[in-house]
Amino acid sequence: MELRDQVYNLGQIYARLCKAANMNSLNNPQSYERACRQPMREITIIYIQKLRGRLSKEDNEYVGIRFNDIDADNDLLFGGALPIELQGVFQLGYHHSQEEKTVKELIVRTGYNQIEIAEKLGVTPTTVSRWASGSVKISQENIYKIERLRKP
Repeated sequence: MELRDQVYNLGQIYARLCKAANMNSLNNPQSYERACRQPMREITIIYIQKLRGRLSKEDNEYVGIRFNDIDADNDLLFGGALPIELQGVFQLGYHHSQEEKTVKELIVRTGYNQIEIAEKLGVTPTTVSRWASGSVKISQENIYKIERLRKP
């Protein structure tokens, strides 16, 4: 996964952890500013100090799926400060994750129809239709896969 996508994921993870810890980053701008520069440092602080490693099953799945795409050997992500352009990507990931989106809205944003989404995810069109209608709960993994789809 490209570095920009990894930084975007870190923005999403930071937002989810802030929400789980009942932290409003607008009330704590120093934490947000630090997270933009050194996301892994601030994510670790929230996870260990505020949440003490406790997350709901859904939050744990959301964070875990996104962490799986982070390159643990990348010194830029785990060491020094991010360059300003990547700080913007982090902020974009953070703010996009703040939006409440339905599965139907996610599908529309991809540019694909439900049948095409089903083919790309390896599920039936009926399953995608049920996710979109809300009659069946979609997994965090499939939400993540849909978020990553974009029509060329």
